[in-house]
Order: sequence, then structure tokens, then C-alpha cells
Amino acid sequence: MNQRIQKILIISLFAIVFIMFVGYSAFSSKMEIKGIARANTSWNVAIESIAVNEAMTKGRGSNISTVIENGGLIASFQSSLLYPGDIITYDVTVANKGIIDAKLDDIVFEQRNIGDEAKEENLSGEQLVINPIIYHYSGISKDEVLLADHKTTFQVTVQYNPDVDKTPLPEQMKSTSTIILSYIQNTNE
Repeated sequence: MNQRIQKILIISLFAIVFIMFVGYSAFSSKMEIKGIARANTSWNVAIESIAVNEAMTKGRGSNISTVIENGGLIASFQSSLLYPGDIITYDVTVANKGIIDAKLDDIVFEQRNIGDEAKEENLSGEQLVINPIIYHYSGISKDEVLLADHKTTFQVTVQYNPDVDKTPLPEQMKSTSTIILSYIQNTNE
């Protein structure tokens, strides 16, 4: 009888192991997670055009040249102002041809006159420096967002200072101006 119990016990153990194996196979599943992540970025913010805005230009001044260089990162212009009060306004268009929204992080505007300075005496006899050429910009501001696949146009104005007519002009006067627009990725913060 001992052998018979042993056989039943061994067969029972095999049956239990078999049932456990079948149960494990039936209730377990192989989980496989696959994924591919790609960062598809295209950053392309650049100056697209610079042109004289005839409606905002006054006097007898004229545009000499406009140039876009370095893949649209630099725009320059040269103008001739003949008389006090002459104004030339340029429309500068910046385009975001990328797929990422851009935010104007900083605007740096520098003006430098080269050569002799025009001077004028004030009532107390002090010498005041008069800049014969005045630059300013409008239509663009810090933290402005330029959406992907959109454009913005702003103005740069060059003016012959109307107050210079009371001042003897220097013989050699050149003026340069630089506007640096620093765009960054807009993070919606």
C-alpha cells in the first residue's frame, strides 16, 4: 500500500505542477513596450525683407541701399538725408519659418556718430552735443511672441534732427545704428 500511496502522491504532485504550469501560462502575458521618440525641430527665425516705407518717409532724403546678409541675420541700410527734418522709414520683416514659436528675448539698440560733433551752447554757455542723425524703432517689443510660420513687421526710422538747423554742421558726419534682435524658444511661461 505504501507503493500505491507513493504512486498516487507522485501523480498528484505532477498533476498539481501541471495545473500550476497551465495556470501560469494562461494568466501571465508577456508585456513588451516599444517606443521611438524623435525631437523634430526646425528653428528658422530671420529677417526676410527691408524696404523703404514711402508713406512714412518725408523730405528730400533718399535710400541708397538695403542689404540682407548672413542668412537673414543681419539687415543694413544706407540713406542720404539732406535737410533738417528729413525722415526715411524702413519696414523690416522678420519671419519665423520654423516649427517652434519664438519669443523676442532682447532688443539692443546702439547709435554711434562718427566724426565731428555738432555743438550748441545752452543759456548758461555750456556746450551741448547735438546728434544730427536720430534713429528709433517702433512696432516691436520685448517678450513679443512670433508664432511658427508667421511674420512680423516693424519700422526703423532715420531722421535728420530738426534742431540742427540752429547749429553749424560738422564737415564730416557719419552715423551708424545697430539693432540686435535676440529670439529664443517660447516656453509659454
